Amino acid sequence: MKNPDVKDYVEEFYSFGSEAPTENIMKVHKLLQHWTAGLHGVGTWHGAGPVMAQKIMLQRVVDFEHEKRLVTETLKLK
Repeated sequence: MKNPDVKDYVEEFYSFGSEAPTENIMKVHKLLQHWTAGLHGVGTWHGAGPVMAQKIMLQRVVDFEHEKRLVTETLKLK
């Protein structure tokens, strides 16, 4: 984001059409990368079963608004 030669490209392609600032998206992405992947990638947390089954289960049990507030406060997002 500090490099003026690539800043416009990063903002265009990394924002995924979201209204959220690209910098916020990048911070959340990095948090998720460190939290889930660690040093060894997906193999450290995905033990078995289809990913879609995990997604369905998470949608049932997670309060996403609460999680969004936690991330926003933790990363001090604008």
